[in-house]
Amino acid sequence: MKHRHLQTVLFLCAAVSVHGQATEGDAEGHPLGPGETLPDGWYQSDWMGAVHTEEYPWIYKPGSGWLFHFRPEGGNGHWWLDDDLGWIFTRENWYPSLYRLDSGSWLRHVPGTASPGWYYDFALDQYWEEGREPSPRHIEAYAALSDAVRRVKATAGSLSAANRYPIHTEVGGHDWVEVASRDWTAGFWPGILWMIYDFNGETVLRRLAERAQQGMAGERFRTNTHDLGFMIFNSFGKAHTLGYGDHEEIITDAARSLTQRFDADVGAIRSWSWGEWDDGNRLTVIVDNLLNLELLMWASKQPSGDPAWRDMAVQHADTTMEHFFREDGSTYHVVIFDENTGEVIRKTTHQGYDDHSIWARGQAWALYGYSMMYRETGYARYLEQAIISAEAFISNLPEDAIPYWDFRSPFIPDDVRDSSAAAIAASALVELSQLVEDASREKRYHEAAATMLDGLMSDPYFRENSTSALIGHGTYNWKNGNKDTGTTWGDYYFLEALRRFLDRGGYLKGEGSSL
Repeated sequence: MKHRHLQTVLFLCAAVSVHGQATEGDAEGHPLGPGETLPDGWYQSDWMGAVHTEEYPWIYKPGSGWLFHFRPEGGNGHWWLDDDLGWIFTRENWYPSLYRLDSGSWLRHVPGTASPGWYYDFALDQYWEEGREPSPRHIEAYAALSDAVRRVKATAGSLSAANRYPIHTEVGGHDWVEVASRDWTAGFWPGILWMIYDFNGETVLRRLAERAQQGMAGERFRTNTHDLGFMIFNSFGKAHTLGYGDHEEIITDAARSLTQRFDADVGAIRSWSWGEWDDGNRLTVIVDNLLNLELLMWASKQPSGDPAWRDMAVQHADTTMEHFFREDGSTYHVVIFDENTGEVIRKTTHQGYDDHSIWARGQAWALYGYSMMYRETGYARYLEQAIISAEAFISNLPEDAIPYWDFRSPFIPDDVRDSSAAAIAASALVELSQLVEDASREKRYHEAAATMLDGLMSDPYFRENSTSALIGHGTYNWKNGNKDTGTTWGDYYFLEALRRFLDRGGYLKGEGSSL
């Protein structure tokens, strides 16, 4: 990318230097325009200050470095290569507005803030300081969030009722399929609205979020599902933690309901209560259930909560860590226990290709779950497990960093992807990069997350997406033919990953940011 930009700059410079070549004695006056000639090759330009001109058309400006000057139609202009900003272009009738080639964004230098200067970025709609400027990826992420506002509003307008929730787009189609509040995915939609409102601030988005989550309030009393974290903490919990209302009672009610599914003999929360999964003495646990532990961890610390809920979450995480992982760090999707003895009956899959394959979304759930549990507890074993999960996920990624729905599908490279697995993992990796102490791991996870976000923001996932979702090409359940669609959880974690990336300014830990 840099090489291509440099070629573009040199081509433009060559073209305009032929047209604009001038000397101090030509009829148009000094090539830099009105000003005063100073001793020793210096010139005091009325529009750009003091510069050294002996190497013209290359000129030297203190604080900016070497600039290539040319004279386009209608005035003076120049390119220069800034150590921090890359190639910059401006001209006499634009300055102090500047065009930054690396990011394709317009900046405006704030007069009187030299060394380092402050700039207003029109793409970001905010100020930043040179040396702490956003990367091109940062600006692209901001632009993606801005475009997401429009798309989320369109989805809100398309839903048939306030108590209907998008789950995935039609297979082979464009529009959302809707579900009731009882579905495990329903909480993602209010969470999406809260994140977009927090970014954009439009009152209508807050009203939409409040209305959508209110339709789910009664779900907090359910004891026949393990997904109350997805349903309640990703909706009411997102609102509460972002500072939009006090929803502690609703959240702790949901946590209390979830604890009814905890089995002390197994040391885990029962997942499915349907079909053969809980026949007889069976107690089934799925790797996805790690994500519901954040509800218990948060609620256990609240005045209306119970510290014992934290112990249940820790036991569940420990049981999962002991029984779900293979030697290579990959994870099973499902483990069936004997509810009386705690012994393992079978390790299997429900949505992966087979019992020995690596279901991509399940691996992403593990990565996210143990990163979260380390953040919440500080226990080194959870950090180690998050690293193991991350390495297994990253090492199995294809070249474009968007995983196939199952890393061991026999149909690769002709099989479908799962963009939602990439979104979940990217969000987790941004967080994990801030939790690890080792600088090399921090960089590895930061760059892996950034590469996945690059892929997700590009065609055909976010750009040129042919569905109503923010990102396309997700896979809900390959075995049931529900594949290659947009998914509401994919959109949720895509937004969360973008926000986490931007909240850190696109920087590694310790680099800092003015953003």
